[in-house]
Amino acid sequence: STLADICMGHSCRAVLPEGTSLLTVNLSVDFLGVAHPGAWLEIVAEVIKTGRNLCFAECKITADDQLRARATATFKVV
Repeated sequence: STLADICMGHSCRAVLPEGTSLLTVNLSVDFLGVAHPGAWLEIVAEVIKTGRNLCFAECKITADDQLRARATATFKVV
C-alpha cells in the first residue's frame, strides 16, 4: 500500500457511513518528478464519486510546492 492509497482510502471512508470498509480495486500512480531528501511532502486527496458499490478518488503529491506525482484509485465498498 502506498501513502497515496492510504490518503485516498481515508478520504473515501470519511464520506461513507461509519463502519464501512473498503478494498482497493485499482490504483494508478503517475510519477512526474523527484522529491529530494528533506523535501516537505504534501498529499491532497479528493473523493470524486461515491456509490453503493464503488468509491473513486484522486490525489496530488507535491514536494516543496512542486507537483511530483498524481494518483487515482477505485475502492470496493464492503
